[in-house]
Amino acid sequence: MGRTVVAEGIETQEQCDFLAAARCELAQGYLFSKPLEERKAFRILHEIKGHGVWPVESQPQLAKLGS
Repeated sequence: MGRTVVAEGIETQEQCDFLAAARCELAQGYLFSKPLEERKAFRILHEIKGHGVWPVESQPQLAKLGS
């Protein structure tokens, strides 16, 4: 349909795997990052400006998404 869709509320690796199998390219949720205070979010956005990779404490299997 030519639409960009973001899967929201991803909390488990199993949900991430399901979305990867469905060829979902974008996802967000607690698996990737807990809610941040505004100041911290802007600090991180400034830090990743050059490379665009959001830091995560434990790396979920993101490589599968969109493959």
